[in-house]
Amino acid sequence: MENSNIMKYYNSPDIWEQDPTQHQVEITELILSKIPNGVKSILDIGCGNGIVTNRLAKKYDRVCAVDISEEALKYVQTEKIVGSIDKLPFKDGEFDLILISDVLEHLPTEVFEKGIQELQRVTKRYILIVTPFQEKLEFGMMTCNNCLCQFHVNLHIHSINKETIVHGFGAKFIIKQMSFGGDEWSHIPSYAKQLKSLYHYSNNWDNAVCPQCGVKQGNLSDSNQKMITNPKFYDAIADSVHKVMDQLRLEEFLHNEALFLLEKDSGSRTESTSKTLLIESDVRLKNVKLISDDKWNLDFTNPFFQRSHTVYFGYKPYIVVGDSLNISNIITEDTHSYRLVGPKEDGSNHAIFIIPKFTDEEFCLFIEYQDITIEPLFVNVFDRERSYIPIGQLENKADGEWKKQRIIVPSGINCPAEGFIFELTSSDKIQELHPIKYIYVNNDSQNNPIYSVIPEEQNVSIDLSEWIETLIESNCYFICDADCNGSERFMASLQVGATRIDLRSALMNGSYVIEVPSELVNLFEKASVSTTEIPINDLLDILAEQKKKEISSEQIHSELNALQFEMKNLHEKYDRLLVNLQNVEAELEIHRNIKIENERQIVWFQNRTAELELLNERFQNDYKDITEKYKNLTIDYEQIARFQSRVAELEIEKHRYVRELEQLNEKYEGILGENRQLLREVDNKIEALQDLNTKLEKLDKMNLVQFFLRKK
Repeated sequence: MENSNIMKYYNSPDIWEQDPTQHQVEITELILSKIPNGVKSILDIGCGNGIVTNRLAKKYDRVCAVDISEEALKYVQTEKIVGSIDKLPFKDGEFDLILISDVLEHLPTEVFEKGIQELQRVTKRYILIVTPFQEKLEFGMMTCNNCLCQFHVNLHIHSINKETIVHGFGAKFIIKQMSFGGDEWSHIPSYAKQLKSLYHYSNNWDNAVCPQCGVKQGNLSDSNQKMITNPKFYDAIADSVHKVMDQLRLEEFLHNEALFLLEKDSGSRTESTSKTLLIESDVRLKNVKLISDDKWNLDFTNPFFQRSHTVYFGYKPYIVVGDSLNISNIITEDTHSYRLVGPKEDGSNHAIFIIPKFTDEEFCLFIEYQDITIEPLFVNVFDRERSYIPIGQLENKADGEWKKQRIIVPSGINCPAEGFIFELTSSDKIQELHPIKYIYVNNDSQNNPIYSVIPEEQNVSIDLSEWIETLIESNCYFICDADCNGSERFMASLQVGATRIDLRSALMNGSYVIEVPSELVNLFEKASVSTTEIPINDLLDILAEQKKKEISSEQIHSELNALQFEMKNLHEKYDRLLVNLQNVEAELEIHRNIKIENERQIVWFQNRTAELELLNERFQNDYKDITEKYKNLTIDYEQIARFQSRVAELEIEKHRYVRELEQLNEKYEGILGENRQLLREVDNKIEALQDLNTKLEKLDKMNLVQFFLRKK
């Protein structure tokens, strides 16, 4: 790798002073977890700034780092050497394990050839390879904004797959273990390469450095016109993607990095291609079930059917989860698991799910949900020409029943690159909770358990040979019933011959779910590749479609100068055409935005109309109830009138009785006055009698005194 511009790039401090990205941290943890027991010495080739190397140095007896960049090695805190993979200054079998991470894809063909030989010479037993897996190199290409050279943004030269590893290391090594990690690829179909030139496809990245002129793309002046990909590039692919979707879903892998642990063949290799599921667990599993589901169905309760963002040309249906979307994590309650579409503080008033574009024809969705609210929930599908189109709504009677609502998706939907984008939304802000369990496509059949076993031991081994076709054609996963809390050890893998491939698993409601990707099974179901060592020339044919003829440097420079002059003229013409095109596109963009806004308003109006129709139906029902109540009130009013007439009659009688009572009161008052007069006369007579009594008493006393006086 003697290109001076590339060496200048790799010796730039800017690219090594940065903190590790989340992707690098995840890959580092994956590497550390796959180093076999018994390893004491490790050689890290292409170590960079030592993100992995420095971790290894704290654990193993000897760790040596090799890189072509002196600047990168400044950050390495262990034994280090400036060198290249094709000229390793070490003895045969000097290291127990050689780690080579994100290196093979960068190597020129002749360096790749010699490098593989050096790896096999220097290792004692293991080679651990980490590499981008099945990369579509043409979609990483960009055009230099300075010299118009075409190059890969990450300076990748080779696309590495399983066959590359098998052929490259021949009969001397076996693939002992495979794992996958890292970010997601942009899943662009292979046939789309023919559309690149038509739509000026360019994967622009400001930090990329052109290997021909050495210019960093972000350092260009504003006068340099960047090559911008026409947005219709992705639309053109989307128009026909359903034609290859079945093939695409078996070729694409979710993660873009693969890890291969190679081990020297001891001679005990078996040619078996049987596929076995292996489960290692600290707890006894109650039951292990293999579930088969239609490839376009969407299980809201399966953690492997969710993503944090949409992807171009994804090959599986999925739910989009995130802080801005009105959908919850998986909830388990009694016998039901589901997700909630409901209010969220920072929500955008909709939930999104994606189904790959598999047809242009009309088809049906069956949405399984629980009806617990009268708030309407509308289902819309996105059309890149008409924005969101309303296609139905969930019945909302708030009766608490689990239901399956049939929604018809019309034909002729102009899908964007993501596929069929569906939203669940309300005409206003979502206020209530809507439990959603499952989305079926074209039929409402449940996912199908096709195998079940009660394990006798903690570790489980299941031969998958009987279900290979089902595993490829359907979305399959295992459910392992157990009383688990996540603290126990649980590992699942697929054993194919001598190779063990790690499988993803997730804990859900005390049980583990194991994903068995169709593309992974298909990878090992293809026609087996011979493991005998092949001539290096055949290997070069695999890595390069056509080996360039060797020509002198003078011829190269002469032809290059002629091409650059021609490209300069073409570039000037292109600039003039591009200005005109940009003016037209700017005007079209204005009209397009107006059209999109009008279509959004139409969607809002249609949703609002549907809601008003629902309110009108409720009003009609309420009107009937009120009319019936009015009739009943009329009858009651007549009875009240008769009652009021009787009250009036009684009121007249009351007045007559009152007058008679007043007359009686007057007579009573007269008699009472006479009684008072008589009482006064009686009182006077009583007083007179009392006076007489008093006088008589005095007289008696005087008589008594006189009597005693006479007696004396």
